[in-house]
Amino acid sequence: MKIAVMYREGGTWGEQIVGHLRGEAPSDWQLQLGHIPEQLPAVLEDPAEHLPGDVPEADLLLMLPESSPAVQLVPELARAAGVSEVIVPVDDEAILPLGLQNQIRRTLESMDVEVAFPSPFCTLTVHHGRGPFIRAFAERFGRPELAAVPDEDGEIEGFSVERCAPCGNTAYVVEQVRGLGAQAAEKRGPLVHQFYPCLASHDLIYRSALVTRAALRAAARRYRSEMKEGRT
Repeated sequence: MKIAVMYREGGTWGEQIVGHLRGEAPSDWQLQLGHIPEQLPAVLEDPAEHLPGDVPEADLLLMLPESSPAVQLVPELARAAGVSEVIVPVDDEAILPLGLQNQIRRTLESMDVEVAFPSPFCTLTVHHGRGPFIRAFAERFGRPELAAVPDEDGEIEGFSVERCAPCGNTAYVVEQVRGLGAQAAEKRGPLVHQFYPCLASHDLIYRSALVTRAALRAAARRYRSEMKEGRT
């Protein structure tokens, strides 16, 4: 799978996600990086005039905008990259409000391009996409999934990462709660999630922390259920 990742070079949010993807993406994925222009007018009368010169051809466009003007480039970037599917994370609703999402969605639909707007990015699941590329990405990066790691007595002492948040936060949380036990990990996990730091906006960071807590809780419950079934 070829993924065109468009981000602002030097932007904290995009750089963090790009760094994690480059280190953890499967070997058969081709991450092709392009840069969003730093200076854009508030309203793009003709977005095609503001396209960067390094838009790579790909199957999937991952757009990591850090400003509303940059979001307006999405349809033209999708056209230039020749993609059939697009992911535009919403980690700041001030940058990408619902009205702008709907506008972009309608434009892309007219181009027969599918788009997912996970809000925040770590809520992405395979259900966000009908096509193969969004689903393939979401199987590897998106809503965190963990597995409980027991000690010699069968008690939960930690967790392993089955699927990580796109920014790498999940792996950080797992390291920070190692050895605490399930209940303490569930309480501390959302706190250290925000210390990573989670780069979601103030309005979304709590939702993102709850996603991490839900992953810890689900892994513990699944382990206990498996243990119970094994004893019966």
